[in-house]
Order: sequence, then structure tokens, then C-alpha cells
Amino acid sequence: LRHACPRHMADSGKLRLPNNPVVNVLLRGSLSESFKAPDLGQLYAPISRATTSASYVDPLRPLDGSRQLSSRVGGNPALKPEQGKVKYAGVVFEIPAIKGLSLTADYFDTQVRNQITTLSAGYLLTAEGRTKFPNAIVRDNSTQNPGPISYVDLVSNNLGLQLYRGWDFGARYTLRNTTVGSFTFNA
Repeated sequence: LRHACPRHMADSGKLRLPNNPVVNVLLRGSLSESFKAPDLGQLYAPISRATTSASYVDPLRPLDGSRQLSSRVGGNPALKPEQGKVKYAGVVFEIPAIKGLSLTADYFDTQVRNQITTLSAGYLLTAEGRTKFPNAIVRDNSTQNPGPISYVDLVSNNLGLQLYRGWDFGARYTLRNTTVGSFTFNA
């Protein structure tokens, strides 16, 4: 840690701290929360029918062959806002013996709850999609079970938690006032 005393005060009244001859350390960090309301289109777009742009094979009726599927699209007035929490901490090291060099390490942890997402028809037809979202594929079971797909529900929903966690490392070296200019190298 650095310290200051009156003999380190410059004439202009600014505080000058003595440099550590081995390493200078800067700590930084933040905690924050975020909020994103659904877009008006995500809430109130009229419900309508569309056709998927890609063709799919129904895994429960593979003999039907590949075809485009009817889908239900539009707004969902029951959407909740996305909410996030961000934690960030970092450290910067400067080594006075190597003028112009700094090393950084930063940790980040971002969590987004109630993420608004529209799942694809391709995902909803997979075994995982059929298990997790059993009501998203609507079938006409009046003559056969399982009947052909009537439509796939592709309306936006709040689908849980998204996490971003990790570390960033960096190095920066600056050459100042060389005969051809100043240069900064980042990695």
C-alpha cells in the first residue's frame, strides 16, 4: 500500500504518492443489476400462422417425410422482464522496473433471469425439446396417435437463466516517444 504525508505534497496542492519500487497494484470491481422490459412486439404482436422456412422430419412420424411446418407466432402479454446481476473484480499490476508494462486479470459473473427467447422448430422436434416443452408441438390426434403436426408454437417465452462466467487476462506494453512515434502492444 502507498501512503502520503505532507512532504509528498507538490506546490500546486496535488497529492503525489511515492511509487513502490517492486510492483504497483490497482484493484477494481463492481456490482450491478440490470432490467430489460419486453419489447412491445414481443408483448402485443398479433398471433398469426406462418410456415417454417426450413423443412423438417417429424421424429414420431418419419414415414411422412420432410416438410415445412405450420407455426404459431406473435406476442405474449404474459412475458416478464429480464433481470440481470453482474459481478466484476479485477487487478492491474505495473512493474516500475519495466516502464510501460502492465498486466491485468479480471473475473466476471453475469446472470440473466427470465431471458426472453423464441425456440426454433428444429430444437422443439428433438428428444430434449419434446421432453422440456411437450405442449409446443400441437398434433391432430383425431384419427391417429401420434397424429400429424398441426402447428409448432413459436411464441416468445421467459426461459430461465443464462450465465456468463470467466476470466480475462491481458498484457499491455507501451513504447513512448521513439524516433518514429509511440507504440502500444496489447494481448
